[in-house]
This record gives sequence, C-alpha cells and structure tokens, in this order.
Amino acid sequence: MLSALGLLVFMQAFSGDFDLMIKPVNLTGEVSVEKINVIFADSSGFLWLGLQNGLYRWDGVKAIKYSKDQGSEYVTAINQSPDGRLWVGFKDGSLAYTSQRKLAPFESEGYLNDSSSVSDILFDTKGRIWWSTFGSGLYCSAENTTLSLNTKNGLTDDYVYEIALGPKNNVWAATDNGVCICTVDSTFNSIKSDILSVNLPDLIVLSLVKDNEGFMWFGFHQGGIGYYNPVDSTFHRIECSQGKQFGPINSLSMEGNDVWIVDKQNGIFYSRHPHLDSLVSIILNDNEANRNIKAALADRLGNLWVLTKNMLFVSNGGSIKVIDYKPDYPENKIHSINIVGYQKYWLTNNSTLLSLDKNGYSVFLKNALAFSSTLTSSIIDPSDKIWAGTLGQGVVVFEPHNKSFQFVNVQKGLVNDNILSIAISGHKIWVATLGGSSVISLDEQSKVKHIQSYNKEDGLSSNFIYTVFPDSRGRVWFGTDGNGIIKLEEDIFYSYDENQGVTDNIIYSIIEDGEGNIWFSTSTGVLYKFNGTQFEKYNSGNGFIGNNIYSLAAEGNLLFILTDQGLNIFNHATSDFVCLNEELDLNLLRSDLNSVDKNDDFISFATHNEIIQIDLNLINRMRFQPLTSIDKITVNLEALNPVIDQTFSASENRFIFEYSGYWPMAPKKMQYKIKLEGYDPDWKYTFDRVATYPNLPPGNYTFKVAAFLNNTKPSGESSSFSFEIRKPFYLSIWFVLLSTIIIVVLGYWFIKTRDRKLKQMEARKKELLEVEFQTLKNQVNPHFLFNSFSTLISIIEENPEDAVKYTEALSGFFRDILEVKEKELIPLSEELRMIKNYALIQQKRFGDNFILQVDLDEKTTGSNIPPLTLQLLTENALKHNVIAKGKTLLVSITNGDKNIIIENKKRLKKQTETSTGIGLRNIRERYRLIAGMEIRVEENDEIFKVILPIIN
Repeated sequence: MLSALGLLVFMQAFSGDFDLMIKPVNLTGEVSVEKINVIFADSSGFLWLGLQNGLYRWDGVKAIKYSKDQGSEYVTAINQSPDGRLWVGFKDGSLAYTSQRKLAPFESEGYLNDSSSVSDILFDTKGRIWWSTFGSGLYCSAENTTLSLNTKNGLTDDYVYEIALGPKNNVWAATDNGVCICTVDSTFNSIKSDILSVNLPDLIVLSLVKDNEGFMWFGFHQGGIGYYNPVDSTFHRIECSQGKQFGPINSLSMEGNDVWIVDKQNGIFYSRHPHLDSLVSIILNDNEANRNIKAALADRLGNLWVLTKNMLFVSNGGSIKVIDYKPDYPENKIHSINIVGYQKYWLTNNSTLLSLDKNGYSVFLKNALAFSSTLTSSIIDPSDKIWAGTLGQGVVVFEPHNKSFQFVNVQKGLVNDNILSIAISGHKIWVATLGGSSVISLDEQSKVKHIQSYNKEDGLSSNFIYTVFPDSRGRVWFGTDGNGIIKLEEDIFYSYDENQGVTDNIIYSIIEDGEGNIWFSTSTGVLYKFNGTQFEKYNSGNGFIGNNIYSLAAEGNLLFILTDQGLNIFNHATSDFVCLNEELDLNLLRSDLNSVDKNDDFISFATHNEIIQIDLNLINRMRFQPLTSIDKITVNLEALNPVIDQTFSASENRFIFEYSGYWPMAPKKMQYKIKLEGYDPDWKYTFDRVATYPNLPPGNYTFKVAAFLNNTKPSGESSSFSFEIRKPFYLSIWFVLLSTIIIVVLGYWFIKTRDRKLKQMEARKKELLEVEFQTLKNQVNPHFLFNSFSTLISIIEENPEDAVKYTEALSGFFRDILEVKEKELIPLSEELRMIKNYALIQQKRFGDNFILQVDLDEKTTGSNIPPLTLQLLTENALKHNVIAKGKTLLVSITNGDKNIIIENKKRLKKQTETSTGIGLRNIRERYRLIAGMEIRVEENDEIFKVILPIIN
C-alpha cells in the first residue's frame, strides 16, 4: 500500500524548472527494497520487481511471487516477449519465462551457461530472443537453437551492459570496449559483429536506447550522454550546463518525447525533447537517497517509479502536481489566479495582489486601495498588465513594470463597480457585475478605448451576472443568478431555459472545449453541454464526484472539474471520469468560483490551500481508469494456462478466477465489477479479488472483470477469458439420437409384446368366461327343464288352456337364450323381456308366493347389459330362499344413482343347496372384461342386494 504522506520533490533547472510530487511505496512481507535490482513495467502497465530472492508482480496492494523451481532466484534482467510472457535473467546466467504464476526454465540446444550474470534481454523484429551477460558476451536463440557471440568470434568485450534494437533492426551492444553492431546470418548459423566506427568520449558504454527518430543514444561511464545519427554517421555529445558534469549514466529511458536519465552521481535528469534541449535535474529532498538512485521507470498509467538504495517512490510523472502555498502566506484565501510562466503566478487575496514564484511571494496593492475592497477576479492583458475586479471600486489595472495602478469604474463608463468575474478575448475585456455587464475595448497599447455596457434596459434579462465568457465564434455567454443562461450574438440577446432543456437558473461557470462545445456549471452541481443545437445534462450519475462545482477548464476532449471532493477529469469522447483526491493528497477542497487560469502549457486551479497545476503536455499520457488483470485461473483446484486451456470436460466445472487492478497512487479506491457471461444475468460489484463458480453446467462462457475507482462510474474496459465446458457424452447429439432410436425400438417392442400378451390374456379370460357361462347354462338348464316340465304336467292335468300359455312362455324363453348366447351385450329391454318370461314360468310353479317387481325409467331401459344377468340373479334368489305360502319372495329391479339395483329379502333355506359361485363370479368378470366396471354386492341379515353399473 502507499503512504498517505506525499513527498514533494523539487527540481533544479539547467535550462528550465520542473516539479514532481512523489509518494513512497510501502512494500510489505518478503519484498525488501534493499533487495530490488530491477523494476519493469509490462505492456499492461503492471510493475514487476526483480529481487535477489525472486520475481514479484506489484499491483499497488500486494506483491505476488513467481517462483522458480531450481537454480538462482537472483533477478538481474526482465523483458517481455511479443506473446506477453515475461522473460527473466538471473545472476547464475539462467533464463526463465512466466507460466501459470511460476517461472519455467529456458532450455535450448547450444546454450552452455557458464554462470555469467544476465545483464539485458530483448526481442528482435523476427521474435528471436537476445540476451547479454557480464562476462560471456551475448546470445541469440530461435527454434531451439542458440548462437553465441563473444571475444572469440568478434565481440570487442565480453562484459555487455545493455543491448538495443538499432535503426536497421540489428542489435547494438554496449560494452566495456565501445559499441558493437550485431547481425545474424540468413541461415542462423552465426552472429556477425561490427564495431561502431566513430570517436566516442568514453569506451565504457553503460546504457543505450533508440529514439523515435532512429537516433541511438548512449550513456557513458565518464563521457556523459550523446547520440549517434545513422543518417550522416556522426556522434553528438550533450553537455551539462551551469558547470555541472554528468556522472556514470546507469540508464536511459524514452517514452514518446520524454527522456529519463539516471545519473549515478547527480540523480535523475528529465527532458521533454529528444535532443535534450531543456534538461532538468530532479533532486530528492534526501541527499543520501539522491546519491543512490538505481533506476527510474515510466509506466503505462503515466506514473514515474524511482528506485533508490533504500526506497521505492511513485509519482504521476508531473502531469498533475499540487503546490502548497498556505504556510508561506496564511492571510485569508485566494480568489483568483493567473499563470505567468512555469510555477509563476499572479494571485488575488482579498485586497492584496500577490506574485508567486519559486522564490516566494511578492505583495502588491496591500492597503493601497481607497477602502477595503475585495479583489474577486483577474486577467492579464496582451501588455502583461493585471486587470483585477473588485467589490465596490470597479476594475483596478496594475502595471507590474512600474508598480502603478489605476481604476476603471462607473465614472469611466462601467455599468456597476461590483465585479464578480472578468474575461478577455483579444483586445476586449468583459466584466460581470451585480448590475449587468460591460465590455472594455483596448487599443494596441492596451489602453481603454471604449466601454459599452448592457443591463435589463438594453435587453439583458438579468443584472446579476456571475460569469461572462466570450467564445471562439464571437458569441458572449452570461451566467446569471436566477435567469439561467444568456447568449449575446450579433447584438441580440437569447435566453435558454426549460424549453431548451436547461432546468437550472443559477449559472456559475462557462468554458469552451476543443470541439467548440460550451459547458456550464450550476449551483445544484449539474453540468450542461451545448453542442450548438441542444443541451445535454451531466450529474453524479455520469460519474463525476462532488456537491459543489467551483471551476471548469478544458483542453481538447478533456474537461477539468474542480469540486469539493477533488479534481474530476472527464474525457467526453470516451465518457471516462476520474476523480483525483487521495492521489494528490487532497482533502475536502474549498475554493472561490472560477479561480482557474489556462495557457498553452498549463491549467492551474487555486484553492484556499494550494495550487493544482495540470501539465497539458503530459496529461494525455494519463489513464482515467485502473488497469485490470486476470492473474490466475484454477479448474478443479488445478491451475491452467489460459492461452492453451479453453475447452473443458463436463466434470471440469469448478472455476476460481483471481484478478487484480492497478492504480498505485491510491490502491484502496479500487473496486471491481465481474460477470460470467452465459451464467450471471448482470454485473456484480465487489471489493473481493477472487470469484468462485463451483458447479457450472455445460456451455460457452466469458469471464469479464474491470477495476474501477469506487468514487467513479465503472468504465466498459475489462479483462476477459472465454472458455467452453463440453456436454457429458450422454448429452451429446449422437448419444441422444442413438438412445432415442434404441428407446423407440424397445418401446415399440415392449408395447407390441404387451398388447399381444394382453390380447392373449383377454382371449383366455373370454374363453374361460365362456366355458364358465356354458357350464352355468349346462348346469342350470337340466334342473330348470325338470322343474318346468313337472309344472307343465300339473297344469295340463288341471287347466289345459293355461298349459298352452305356459308352453309358449317356456319356448320363448329358450328361444331368447339361443339368440343372445353369442353376444357380449344386449339392450336392457331385451333382458327385461327374458326375465319377465322367466318370472311367468316360475310363477306357474310358485304361484303368488313369488313376485318380480320391475321399476326402471325409460333412460335406463335404453342402456345395455350382459345377457342373462338378471335371470342368473333372480334364479339365485329362488335357489337360496324359502318360497311358501305366507313366505312370499319379492325380487325388485329398480333405478339407483347411475346403476340398477336387484334386491330381495333374505329367507334362507335351512338346508342350502351347494353353490359353486359361478353365476355371480361370471357376472362380475363379464362387467370387468366388457365394460371395465365393477359390480357391488351388499347384504345384511335382512336384505341381499346386487348393484349393477349402467352400460351406455
């Protein structure tokens, strides 16, 4: 983590001044600054530390070690290959590369390690790896073959400090005996070495680098700095000014046009120009640390890392710095600021005009005003005079050369003497007052030529004007108290309100960006952008932080918003916001409105305690969101290689993702948003650095993670890993199709077999039923015939006429039996006709002692019934009950609830006839087999009842 205490670094200029704010990095655990030999920033921006005890990646919070299984872990060189892997050189001469959070050893045919320490590593345009050593020359390896170059085959010295790609994509080597230019032959059999044939000030070359123009820069042990021009083959030495002499140049680093030089004797030098036209020296406030600077490095975020013997520092690289002026001049607060030069300002402080530079303050106008007027705002005109607005005395014009001043007030034509803001455009000065606005026209000597005023009487809708701004198109914009935005264009005033999308009526600040958009801040903390046709509204939902907007400034696509919570920077081309507070050691800010100024090089905001200076030449290097990295992926607790492993089996479904963000100036502000596309419906927001998915189903997934600052809106940039979990074989298409076919075939076979067996069972049941039925008929008919014929003989003897009717009934009954014996169902009406014939026959035998009573409705008689069902049940009643005079047997057939009820009173014979049960069982089985219905038998001591379902 970083210390909250900022350390101010001051610079002594050789031909210019430059300041930095840096913070010490507190490395914890097994990472000791004293053991750091190499610092390196990878292409993602993360910082790597090469220590005597191993390689570590630092993410601003913790250091992650990449362990090596064997050999020395003393790191002496680091570089990154085109495929993203880090290659590491060690003190014992071995090489390794990063793989799954470990270091894999490099092995190649022809590489005989003689334990000379690796000094540098690079990759040429063909992807071949080169490395140099302290004592064994240099090597080049490709396709498992390694070539060597040393003093035995052309190298001037085996002690090589650094290697770099030259202007013709050859490799230049800095040695103890000059510079060698190395090339590999077309067949990759040998390395050729040529000596750079120019007179160098020193043969011991410690460092070299190629700039954007193709020039080769050298840092010498005693010869300072110089560069070689390959176009005309000339060498140019850079001289130190002001009597200083370069010491041994340990390293040269170039990032764009920025040059960083580490001088073992003098510390760090910096230049914004590749030819070092303006070289400055960075002097740390610790003399011991200054004499022991080991390395300086610029990362992708625009941060500068400085490694000394005992400390690692980080800085924003000078793009933004904070100058604390409060201890030097504690009286009251600053109201306005004007930039004169680098760290040279004019400030207004109540009734005092201050000049501030690196030497301190100069005080002007103190107690010089006619009465205690407050200075509210100021500008500098083309002749360098200061125009300062006051509350009560109009504008005071101060001449720095002779320290004289004069007033421009109501007596000279101003609309009001209470000035809230002042702006300049060319030779016109606009002032905003409590009584309207005035424009002061100047002549070529910046003297007042004409004053024109505007108020309500002239068409200006409000006299209370907070700010006035003339834009690049000749329009003048007014921010009012109560009447919103007013524009003056071609002498016509236009107002903007809710009808045009502006819901705020108190406007504090107005500026113009590089694309001609006009921006407005309001009393409610809302921003408006006017693109020429319409207004767009911005608030905290868009990402900027702060309840009170003090000042605005713009450069290109960047909008700078100073609020009570920090300095917000908004890139409106990408919609990225960042709010800097902890990064600059800013606490709760207090500032006057519009206390800001801008020139070609800087934007400076004045607060009540400090000046925030933005370097416009460096700010574009700055990123507005943290870097994000997926550090480790484990599947079923096994680490994987994300480059190779992207498809997994169904059982490999337990994933753990470890990730980190990189924002070293304020690492505690980082938060993360994560999403597993294909599984998570929405983004998740967390401070955790691990995401676990324990049981993923088969499918295609992409894990995404983005780090963002917890006081800003998350951006869309993220790191991702895509992978597939295959379906198990039993869910594959071929298996499903084959299984479906097998199931269909088996199902068809099963159904057909079952149907066949059911039909066979039904046939057997039917045969058995028919056999039982036939047996029943065979059993019933002889007995029935015997009784019937006995009855017929008696009738013939007693009443011959009745004998004829009896015979007709008997023959009709048997005829009906013959007609229905092959049928499964017959109409109930036919069954009733049969039972009535049967009852007539029995009544001739039993007389009035047997009664059959039928009471069925017409709907029931239209139903169906198995043949002889009622006859068998009636016969059972006759068979098992006593029938005699005084003991009449009544058999009733009536309607029930969706059924037919056959009922008789029980008068059982004392000696019952043997019953086989065939009749009742036959009826039960025929109902079950034919209709799928069940009959019910109910009896008690008095009643015997059979309930037959109605078959429609």
